[in-house]
Amino acid sequence: MRTLLRLAKFRQRLSELGADGAIVTSRENVAYLTGFSGSAGTLVIAPGRAYLVTDGRYEIRAREVAKGYRVTLGKSLADVVNELPGRPRLAYEPTHLTDSRLSELQAGVRRAELRPESRVLEEIRAVKDPDEIALIERAAAIADEAWAALQPSIVPGVTEVELSNQLEAAMKARGASGVGFDSIVASGPNSAIPHHETGDRRIRRATSSPSTSAPSAGLPVGYDAHGVHRRAHRKAPRGVQRGIPRPGGLGGDDRAE
Repeated sequence: MRTLLRLAKFRQRLSELGADGAIVTSRENVAYLTGFSGSAGTLVIAPGRAYLVTDGRYEIRAREVAKGYRVTLGKSLADVVNELPGRPRLAYEPTHLTDSRLSELQAGVRRAELRPESRVLEEIRAVKDPDEIALIERAAAIADEAWAALQPSIVPGVTEVELSNQLEAAMKARGASGVGFDSIVASGPNSAIPHHETGDRRIRRATSSPSTSAPSAGLPVGYDAHGVHRRAHRKAPRGVQRGIPRPGGLGGDDRAE
């Protein structure tokens, strides 16, 4: 399995750093190494063994996906570490372990040596494997398909929040597991505000210019959506404009108001 190949690569890197194993507390890194994405999950990796420490809520799911790991329930992290033979040198993630939890762990561990090592897994994850590339490509396709499906809904009278909800629903209908952040829809003057908070402003119809009786350039609508497909993220900002495009504006056939 791909996760076991990732674990082997992680073990090799730990050995190069002079560590016998590691305690992994980052939710993203736990999911990367095991496929388990529950909210309660910590890994204890040592020579010849690897534990996934979780609770009873996730027992079935953990045993299904975390192949090659000993799923451990109802034990503290220190108890699991104390089961390891000898005096293993264990790396931990200092940016993903609170001071209080680290203090509790240090007080409870009897023999193991704990040492901080930052961004070890993040550096490994920077080089995507074929499975990750496929997921990213699918996440990108979901975002593009959802955006195309939203076009008929961009009409005068619809609100920013309604378009945001429709876009997120369209992504989920095509397989997205969720969104990385609340989708942003910013219309008219709101489109000039970085990270505008999507609100109840309605998309307006382009009006005639009082001085020329010619249609005015429509007000722009900006979108920033972030779809997630099985932990693969796709950020998809878009901009459209309805009415007569301003010179140098968004223009073309991709128009909104």
